[in-house]
Amino acid sequence: RVCFLGSVQSFSSCAALIFAMAARALRPQAAARACRVGPCNFALSGQCRLVDIEDLAFSSAGCPLRSQPQQAQSRGLCTESKVQIDPVDRGALLNLCAKKAAEKTVSRESLSAPPRPATHRPLMEAPAVPSSSRRSGSPLRVPSAQSDTRYMMPLPSDVIRFNSPEGRKIFKDCVAEGGTEGSYYALADAFTTQEEAGSCGLGSLVMVLNSLLVDSGSQLFSYAPWRWYNEALLKNKSTFLGPDVHKRGVTIPQLARVAYDHQLQCSTILAGELRAPTADFAPAPKPQIGGIDTFRDDLKRASFLTPDECSATARCGEHRMIAAFSRASMKQSGVGHFSPVGAYSPKHDMCLVMDVARFKYPSYWAPAEMLWDSMKEEDKDTGLPRGYMMLKKACVEHTGHGHHQAHHRLRSAASRRGG
Repeated sequence: RVCFLGSVQSFSSCAALIFAMAARALRPQAAARACRVGPCNFALSGQCRLVDIEDLAFSSAGCPLRSQPQQAQSRGLCTESKVQIDPVDRGALLNLCAKKAAEKTVSRESLSAPPRPATHRPLMEAPAVPSSSRRSGSPLRVPSAQSDTRYMMPLPSDVIRFNSPEGRKIFKDCVAEGGTEGSYYALADAFTTQEEAGSCGLGSLVMVLNSLLVDSGSQLFSYAPWRWYNEALLKNKSTFLGPDVHKRGVTIPQLARVAYDHQLQCSTILAGELRAPTADFAPAPKPQIGGIDTFRDDLKRASFLTPDECSATARCGEHRMIAAFSRASMKQSGVGHFSPVGAYSPKHDMCLVMDVARFKYPSYWAPAEMLWDSMKEEDKDTGLPRGYMMLKKACVEHTGHGHHQAHHRLRSAASRRGG
């Protein structure tokens, strides 16, 4: 169930994540389906939402799973995250699993999602719940049954769901061709869901950076002392994106700049004529104009291993592709979107779009020409056509002053090339 992989949001939330992953993996069915989690039986039926850690922690005010800051600190737990789950209270976790499963056995019409903390804005806004109310154990305010919420979207008939019989057949053929060796396994290992409704670009870049084993050089507030990329780290280090980037998203020039600032060699290929200035790409290299043949060649570069590429431990020679395309051109809901491309099958001429908006669409196989055509639409924010980015880890020294000197030389060379 690689499509349901996630990451713990704090040191103490691993047990809740396991349950959330299991709940996601169980596809909603019209009739209840029983499942076993330890000694706790539960059933899921109807149209079940994606379950996450916040659902578990905030759905039951006063639950012993939410450790108080003083208790967490005394036990050496991370207190920066809003979700604190005591790893020793296994019995309480199982009871909460049963309670959450019972809450999920409702019809599609009566579904209502519990509000999330203010730092994690949902796709559809829910009424805010004061933190004091949650601490005191008072009832949560939830959206009414008439709230405009929805559970995922059906894929158009022109693409093939990855986790379907036909999608698995294409995957088997792709494995036999070698089209999964370059990017798929590393990206699947780092697969994540975008954290905000408008953060598909940053979410895609997070996947690429972690799949290439790039050291962030900074520890995250909820993972300390471990260093690992997430969207918050990218936003904190890229102040030029502005404070409302999670609402409006990023453009291709902005994402190229962020990638360049994080030790990646970046080549941007646009699917149309340049009718607007490209100064916003600096200090990253200026974009190039490509065609469908160039796109297929780059799909192979990203999907197949070549003899000169480094070992899996370094991943210096491996390429990753992030596609920037029009959802409307793909007959999907939305406007512009970013997602990594994880594999390519020359036999079927189809590429695997590993959609980071997993709350909306699953991963799917798309015809290469269809995806290319969807990149031709102009981005109204830049006046440029959409396209794709080829990303590669900058093979420099990984420690100490030498790393910074080498990265500085890389940036200086790019500046001399006019980028």
